[in-house]
Amino acid sequence: MGGLSTQPTEPPYEAGGPASLLLTLSLSEPAQTTFQALRCRHFPADRNQVPAHVSLFHTLPGAEREAIVRTLAALDAERPAILVEAPRSLGAGVAFPLASPALHALRARLAAGWAPWLSRQDRQGYRPHVTVQNKVSREAAAATLARLESGFVAWQTEGVALRLWRYHGGPWEPLEQIPLGACLKTPAAGDPTRLSSAPLLTAQTAAALRCSESHAGRGPADRSHPAAGVLKQASSRCSKEPG
Repeated sequence: MGGLSTQPTEPPYEAGGPASLLLTLSLSEPAQTTFQALRCRHFPADRNQVPAHVSLFHTLPGAEREAIVRTLAALDAERPAILVEAPRSLGAGVAFPLASPALHALRARLAAGWAPWLSRQDRQGYRPHVTVQNKVSREAAAATLARLESGFVAWQTEGVALRLWRYHGGPWEPLEQIPLGACLKTPAAGDPTRLSSAPLLTAQTAAALRCSESHAGRGPADRSHPAAGVLKQASSRCSKEPG
């Protein structure tokens, strides 16, 4: 999965001007909690400065914040159905690819309007994913991948909100959250997002969820969800989610 990155690769647009912005997608529960917990478990604690996310645009001009927010507020977009695919190696980490024609279409709409602002990275082909580990040795990443691959079954979620952040060279400052409308359409035959919405039913995910709940001081968003039944297996450390 060459080219998958979770950090901006170019400096802010104006020297001395507003720091660059990022746009991400938040997922419905229990996907968001699951990925946050997996990131919490597998990222080096000193490198885990941002929450689990799906990047849409890595670098947008800070000086255009008001125009960007107006566009997002007027977007009138449905929640994109998303299929979480088997984890893949990043070399020094692990990510879960996401299959979603609706998400690609949503991003394409935004990219068309923001074309003059897009960085070189954001003009390249879009490969949505969630990174749960990075900046570790190849051996550690390979071990994580083997654990997460074991017993994995593709599962479905959806995007529920767009989030705008300011990049400060490390942690991200949350600026805006724009909810997406409820999805009113069933994915068409042949759309990969029609597959099961079952979670990652593995001991690794159970441990990660337990870690997340312990840190947050609350139970899972949906106790009826099958993932809740395996939480007793869990024990893990975690780092605090920013913002």
